[in-house]
Amino acid sequence: MGGSSVRIPWGLLIPWILVVLTEVISLPNEFVLSLVVQPVEAIFWLWAIVATARRFSAGWRRRATAAVLVLVAVWFTNWSMYHPASYFAIHRAQFSYLGNHHPVPADDAEQYDDDPRLPWWTSDLSTTGRGDSQGSEVLVLSQYFTILDGSVGYVHRKPGSSTKRVDMAGDLRDLEDCKPLPDDWFWC
Repeated sequence: MGGSSVRIPWGLLIPWILVVLTEVISLPNEFVLSLVVQPVEAIFWLWAIVATARRFSAGWRRRATAAVLVLVAVWFTNWSMYHPASYFAIHRAQFSYLGNHHPVPADDAEQYDDDPRLPWWTSDLSTTGRGDSQGSEVLVLSQYFTILDGSVGYVHRKPGSSTKRVDMAGDLRDLEDCKPLPDDWFWC
């Protein structure tokens, strides 16, 4: 009779559980999913930010909390399909690392799924968490796949490389037709 009850703040917990699930469960941007995954992710982040900011009573605390959470959401949400240059700019250190350390596939790698996993802190740069190493000179980080159109994504060509074409999931692309980005990266 004298026990105290603990109130669980479901209005705060549910959006954060959904945010964590969308970040932990890697859904590939394939076909129609590319039109659904990113907007739903953004909605969950917005819901979590608003729910958290509303928990604080003072106006300045509420605004500061919302600002910090918006920055966190910008970092973790992949909007590369909508504006690849800004996504590249925000994650420049991660792209730079991968440009200098191309993952090497195993000798018996035959399937796309056999491509090496990226380091955990760079795995968000590819929809699969893997880098498609095409030889030792080219690295492809796919952002979107379709059976009919191949894929689109970021491509790194090592400096001095003579590679002029890349295989984007079955679709051969000339690098001169891709949008150049800094440090020998391209958006194809």
